[in-house]
Amino acid sequence: MTLSKRLRFEIFKRDLFVCQYCGKRPPDVVLEVDHINPKCEGGTDIIANLTTACFDCNRGKAGNSLTNTAPALNELEVLAAIQEMAERRASLKQQVVATEALREAEDDAISSVCGWWCEAFGPDDGYFELSSVRRFVKLMDLADITKAIDITATFVSDRHWISDSNRWRYFCGTCWKIIKGAGVA
Repeated sequence: MTLSKRLRFEIFKRDLFVCQYCGKRPPDVVLEVDHINPKCEGGTDIIANLTTACFDCNRGKAGNSLTNTAPALNELEVLAAIQEMAERRASLKQQVVATEALREAEDDAISSVCGWWCEAFGPDDGYFELSSVRRFVKLMDLADITKAIDITATFVSDRHWISDSNRWRYFCGTCWKIIKGAGVA
C-alpha cells in the first residue's frame, strides 16, 4: 500500500524535516519516508516504523534493517534547526511587509503622476497607460516625471494638430531620454 501524502507530511513534521540518518534537510536534499524495519522483512506502515530519510540515505539503506527505533538526533542540532526556521519565518514576514510598503508607495506615486497628467491634458485621455507609468516610477524620480509632463505640455501647446496617442508617445520618449541620461531641454 502506498503512503498517503498527509501521512508523509506528518512524518516529515514529526522529524522536523531532517533526515534521521545524516541530519541533512531541504533544500540540500530531497526527503522521503523510509521504513525502519523494511517491508521486505515484514515491516508495516505504522507510524512507529516510519522515519524521514533523504534520497541518498534511503537508497543506501535499501532493504537492510536497523532497529525498531529511529536514530536519536543531537538535541542541540534540533534546537539550532528550529531557531533557523524561526529566523527564516521572521525574515520572510519582514520581506512581505517591506514589499507591501513599496507597492503602496509605488501606487501613491502612480496616482500622483496620473493627477499631474490630468491637470496638464484633461481627464479624458485614453492613451495614459498605467503599466508604462509604473515602469517610469520605478526608474525615475517624480521630479523628472513632472519635468517630462511639462516638456510634453510645452511641445503639444504649440502643435494643436498632434493627436492624443502621439502626445503619449512623446511623453514616453521624453521619459526614456531622461532615464538614459540623453539630456532633455
